[in-house]
Amino acid sequence: MSTLLYRLFKPNLIGESGQQAKSRFAIKEQQLLFLIMLASSILIAACIDEGHNWGGDFSLYIAQTKALVNGSLSELYAANKFSMDNSIEILGPYLYPCGFPLLLAPVYLLFGMNFMVMKGFCGLFFILSLPLIYQLFKAHFPNKFFVFFIIIFIAFNAIYITFADAVLSDLPFFFFSVLSIYLMGRGNTLFNQALLGICIFFSYFIRDVGIVLLPTLFVFQVQMALFRRSEVKNWAFWAIPYLVFAIGFLLNFYLLPRGGQNHITIFLSNLTPGKIFTNTIVYLKQTDSFFINGIVPDNLLFIKLAPIPILVAIGMLARWREYSYLTAYLALTFSILVVWPFLTLRFLFPLVPFFLFFMMQGLLFVSEKVKLKQQYLVWGLSLYLVVFAAVNGIEAVRYSKEDTNAIYTPEMSRIYGYIQEHIPQGQVIGFNKPRVLRLITGVNSIGIDENSFEASPAQYLIIEKDQYSGRTNRYDKIFETSNYLILEKPQ
Repeated sequence: MSTLLYRLFKPNLIGESGQQAKSRFAIKEQQLLFLIMLASSILIAACIDEGHNWGGDFSLYIAQTKALVNGSLSELYAANKFSMDNSIEILGPYLYPCGFPLLLAPVYLLFGMNFMVMKGFCGLFFILSLPLIYQLFKAHFPNKFFVFFIIIFIAFNAIYITFADAVLSDLPFFFFSVLSIYLMGRGNTLFNQALLGICIFFSYFIRDVGIVLLPTLFVFQVQMALFRRSEVKNWAFWAIPYLVFAIGFLLNFYLLPRGGQNHITIFLSNLTPGKIFTNTIVYLKQTDSFFINGIVPDNLLFIKLAPIPILVAIGMLARWREYSYLTAYLALTFSILVVWPFLTLRFLFPLVPFFLFFMMQGLLFVSEKVKLKQQYLVWGLSLYLVVFAAVNGIEAVRYSKEDTNAIYTPEMSRIYGYIQEHIPQGQVIGFNKPRVLRLITGVNSIGIDENSFEASPAQYLIIEKDQYSGRTNRYDKIFETSNYLILEKPQ
């Protein structure tokens, strides 16, 4: 297989002109890219289940989508602020940035709260990111194999594929952040610079961490001025993306509720050297999950942690003149992640293509220094890719057979029906997934447990039976299922 791959990406030019070979090769590339996108789409479609897992973030995104469509964003802000302020732990912001809900709005208008369609919509952004990554990297390797290694690695990575079974902002953000970086090198024209500003703002409008694209752009412009002066046509155009971003930022600031105040409070309270160190180690461990999850045993820690960051660092140092802006993007985004109090693997999604890019650059640099033939490097990477694709394909197939719908089980549907029929809208219900409950029933909810029920503003509590001690008889059991109880405070 490795020999076939090598021949595919190194066409025989004997007997044909360079232009003919280039055209024939371009068709092969396009066909291969299309087949990769198609296969990845099929895997994603197989992994999408009806309903949703418990999560919680998805419910606020969908609630914001409904509020934007109905013109009730201020009411949602007040309701969720009450819910978050009265929960025993911080479950999320008062509101998320409205970029992703705005993207979801046409889907909601056409299909209503159809989770499968919304998930497919999110998965589409992932699929559309693949040709962007290809266009971004294709001119920066001596052999197209290395570009397609990155594409195949991402397209068939079970972490990305199975994540499409969730209505969350990460895959759209992945698309717009890659698009923004791609547009930085697409020509110094008025239209392109304005489009770049729009994409950078919209990335920020989806996730706050998108703000790092502004300093990334600045580093790119400095790099152009220092090392590629012949391509600098009109300095005035370089200010256009910042101006477009500023306009969007001001409109967002003055027209929409600022829903991240509680996140800022948590951020400042957790900003300690110990927390930053712990987060850094956790993210380094999580990064290897994309590369060798299920391939290398967990007890081989050195093998899991050492080679990848070392190769990435070598690639950055060896190619710093050409790719300092990509280094800035990686470093700034990772710096924000390690100081942010919430840790999750999905925050690393936009960084993985660039980790791979610099890892490939590092491998090529090392192979040049040790005089290793490029063909041998292709063979070794091909073998890894075959094992990687097999392991991740099996994981995706296994996931596709699972029932991931937890919020719309027959038991939960009975609970929702009871709430809508017997509990007035003005009442507050305690539940460990308050945002999900409010989305489905329309009744406001707070995140509490049995111990905090008495002092809370909730009149009712939904609790799992195995978490209910029953040490007090003050609460009335008004509804019961096989796994849940609904308790009511005495009048």
